[in-house]
Amino acid sequence: MFVQSVAWRRIPNTVRESVSYFKRAEGDASAWGKAVATVDTSAARAFAYNWCVTSYENVERFVKKEGTSALRKLTDEEDSRTMLIVHLVRLGGVLADRIFASKFSWRKEDDGSFLIAWAPVEEDSSPERVAQADEFIRSDAAAAHATRATKRGFLHFKALAPSVCQVTYVVQSNLGGSIPKAVIASRTKRTLGYVQEMQAKFERKGKVVDAEMRSAFPLPPPLAELNDEQKLVVENCRAMETEEAWEALESPHPLVRMWTKHAPPKNGERTIVLGKATAVIDCPAREATAYTFACTSRERDRMSREEQNPARILATTYTNHDNIVATIKKLPLLLRNREFVDRQVCAADTSGDFLVAADPVDDNIDYGTSIRTVRGIARVFTRITPLGFSQCRVTIHLYLDAGGVIPRSLVTSKLPDAMSPATEMRDAFQRDDEIDKAERDELVRVIKDEPQIYTAEEDILINKVNVKLGILEWEHFDELESLDHLVKMGKIFIDGGGVLRANVTVDASIEVCAAWEMAKMNREQIRDAGSLERSFTKTNDHHGVYHVVYDIMIPGFQQREFLSSLVWRQQGDKLAVLYEDVEHADFPVNPSLVRGSSTIYCEYVRKRSERISLTSSSTCTHSRLVPLP
Repeated sequence: MFVQSVAWRRIPNTVRESVSYFKRAEGDASAWGKAVATVDTSAARAFAYNWCVTSYENVERFVKKEGTSALRKLTDEEDSRTMLIVHLVRLGGVLADRIFASKFSWRKEDDGSFLIAWAPVEEDSSPERVAQADEFIRSDAAAAHATRATKRGFLHFKALAPSVCQVTYVVQSNLGGSIPKAVIASRTKRTLGYVQEMQAKFERKGKVVDAEMRSAFPLPPPLAELNDEQKLVVENCRAMETEEAWEALESPHPLVRMWTKHAPPKNGERTIVLGKATAVIDCPAREATAYTFACTSRERDRMSREEQNPARILATTYTNHDNIVATIKKLPLLLRNREFVDRQVCAADTSGDFLVAADPVDDNIDYGTSIRTVRGIARVFTRITPLGFSQCRVTIHLYLDAGGVIPRSLVTSKLPDAMSPATEMRDAFQRDDEIDKAERDELVRVIKDEPQIYTAEEDILINKVNVKLGILEWEHFDELESLDHLVKMGKIFIDGGGVLRANVTVDASIEVCAAWEMAKMNREQIRDAGSLERSFTKTNDHHGVYHVVYDIMIPGFQQREFLSSLVWRQQGDKLAVLYEDVEHADFPVNPSLVRGSSTIYCEYVRKRSERISLTSSSTCTHSRLVPLP
């Protein structure tokens, strides 16, 4: 196709527009223009909208653009795939009007796309059709005095999803006579602006369109079917998968874990850091793969704009699973922005995982204007592992060379942003409430239906906590003012620490209350509890080891670590959940933390009600933030 053989250049100052605009000058009065955009409707509907030029909407748009007195006549050929259009265009000022007579035809391509093409009527029409065009022109005084101009080009409508298509508009206008280049450039951009009008007409919510595009994303090919260049991209990136010497990195999201690794540079070398991130995503692996590969999706482009990054474009598309993406990242004042250009390849591994690899390339990218940047290197490898039908695990490995000599702390601070797809996907697809409820429902089922057998050690632990806290009556406590009038609170001091107690009636069964208390690793707890670290090692259905680290937010004080055995036991209408300090080989003493002590007794007693489940809930907590001497 002609469009592929022309040396196009992006029109200046359009790199951040929703439509990609290009031009190619040719002579004094002629110019080629091209516009490419995603339009939120089907390819067939977009084609029909453009072919039906006599619709009320199209006539109104033409009159508004060219004026009510502009001549616009057409006639259909017998086969209904061809028509003749004669129309007048006003250039304004001292420039004479231009009259165009063009023959339009359309066809459906083998790949299901639609093509509308046009050329001057003189080039491929019968003498009768040319005479008809001349008669149209002579019949109007303004048209008769206008300068004859010509145009040729095409509109191509390619389906990207059932209700999303890519529109490519290529046009050459030869205005005839001697026209200033500035006027030609202005008319070219104005003509191409029609694609933006079409885009605005069919525009829908970005999240909805992104979801449709992900649903239409083709299944990635197996690694064995990649060509040599594509395999090299994957292998270059997969080499980063290593478990050696990773250091924990503070993550912006409590449910996304991050690590870093640093290679000290030699004198004059650039600062290089490596990053790793992993998260469980609540969507099928194929959908997460589509999200990762779609670097220029509506939502991700919106976030890039909010960060004020100068550019984020899809520079070249080779296949549905192979492209080149260019990004310019904004850096703080006094530092030049960084440009990253990567080739993305998506494939399916023999393990059943999906892989998305992004490897740096040396391509020069046309941004439409000169942008002073430093070329950085970002190599990214993303592995998407299915976890059943509706979940997957995403693991990102990143090699980041920001270019130039930049403080390591600044480069490291940018790592979470560079690995942000993990966080973005976590939030975009999260079903936290649904998954937490499913876990609690399973624990409720175990409490109700499965008999529990307790060891001698577990009996000793239960009795120890019960003697210490379970036998304390409310009369032993000094009442505290509660923030909730339905919650009764009190305190006493024993054994070098304070004991706090809270009583409340809950509109739920004792099993549901206990499940809420024991769900230490549910997403709500991890997201909202404010702990720095948290883990639960299950021993059996009624016993486990709970480890948690808190920052007590007092200047000069170290973080506090708590390690507890957690056990539950039900006796008739009473169910108790107990915590007691424990030593465990998997959690040796950490000199950077202070290990605190905590004993907790939670008691849930069923209250009889004919209409709803009610539980009397009582919690006693005895804590010491420092160990006893």
